Amino acid sequence: RKLSTIPDPLAQDPMERSRMVSSRLAFLKHLILAIGSLGLCVCGTELALHVYQSWAECAVCRADKSACSPSWTVHHALKPEVHVTVVDPDLGTEVRWGTNSLGLRGPEIEVPKSPGTYRILCLGDDSTLAPETNQDETFCARLKELLPTNSSVTLEVINAGCPQTGPLLGFLSLRHRLFALAPDLVVFNFDMSNVAEDHRCRRSVRMNGNEPLYCPHPDLERQRTASEVFWVERLLLWQHAKRGVGHLLGAEDPTEDVRDIDAPQGAYAWQRDDAPDWSVYIDQTLEVLGQMASACHRANSEFVVAVIPSPWQISADASNGAGVRERAGLQERVLYKSRLPFDSLSAYCEKANILYCEPSPAFSGAEHPERLFRENVARFSASGHELYARVLERFLVANVVGPWRVNGTLRPEGRFSERDFSQPGPSPVRHADARSDAEPVSPAQFRR
Repeated sequence: RKLSTIPDPLAQDPMERSRMVSSRLAFLKHLILAIGSLGLCVCGTELALHVYQSWAECAVCRADKSACSPSWTVHHALKPEVHVTVVDPDLGTEVRWGTNSLGLRGPEIEVPKSPGTYRILCLGDDSTLAPETNQDETFCARLKELLPTNSSVTLEVINAGCPQTGPLLGFLSLRHRLFALAPDLVVFNFDMSNVAEDHRCRRSVRMNGNEPLYCPHPDLERQRTASEVFWVERLLLWQHAKRGVGHLLGAEDPTEDVRDIDAPQGAYAWQRDDAPDWSVYIDQTLEVLGQMASACHRANSEFVVAVIPSPWQISADASNGAGVRERAGLQERVLYKSRLPFDSLSAYCEKANILYCEPSPAFSGAEHPERLFRENVARFSASGHELYARVLERFLVANVVGPWRVNGTLRPEGRFSERDFSQPGPSPVRHADARSDAEPVSPAQFRR
């Protein structure tokens, strides 16, 4: 009797059965839509994180987000045969530049070098590359025009600048590819952010004792070991979630100190009047300069260190555009007078018998020194490139053996031949008095 009271589903009203099926299908549809929406949100967030990371990493190459590529030997390098268009941050005009087949800014370079050619190789970072400056206004191009040479000599000045390249990556570039150009003179243009740049890529460098061998880019290492990592660990969303949970639980503290060399805004902290103790990092960077000098002498190349001053070391009014000094962790409208960076470089070069050129006195003594730098980026303006080239030209003519012509005659000590470079060895130290060498700067003489 009790069993007979259980309703038979098949005996239910057809309309009721239809409503039940429709309700279950609707629930299933909403569940599928919810899971699909969640999946789309996760995929969209992951894609956005990849785009953001790609943009952040492309800050390594401010010239153009596609101009640099990761390298197994020198961390990153400019791509060969690329054409880049950027906007002048002050004037708003377009600036076009490109690389040759060797990944260096400028025209093609003849390899091997032709007889009767004197080749100068300029190493450095963004300040040397000068992506927002027209080719004929860069200090490399101006140096070639200014150097007085014998008419029978072909003078070449090669711009080997690459974004965020300090002495460490510059040395590796020389060893792995640039010595093949047979430079007669290597000029390393030391930017004040180079200590932090060297520190940030040093963790990727493979060493033989204290000598760097090569530096694979972390992205290439991650690609090589990707198959060994659980797929969830490869998701940027998972990685950011783990860091966020770590911050909430106090396991990790985000770096906020602008005096910290690892902080994004800490690259120029050692220029501050209350500079932190970076002695270990400074010594590591300076040691690479000594290794670079030794390698150049073994390759029968002269070596010079020239210092590119920062705008805030020259004038309180230089590079005060929106966010420029804030991104550098420095105060607006402040002149930083610390001599620590210059004194550290000068003392090491004197100890290591390295030719050292410091143009900062010429920049500080110029009329309207703020015009030597761009307003919206902390690099030289066209007039800054001009003055830097003039100071460097006078230093080289006075201190480096080369094909220099002075007052219409070729200096006897300036003749260069294979014999001049046949005995490698350290060069005597000669510090340029840039203030006395350089002519005063006026707005009429140099363009902003």
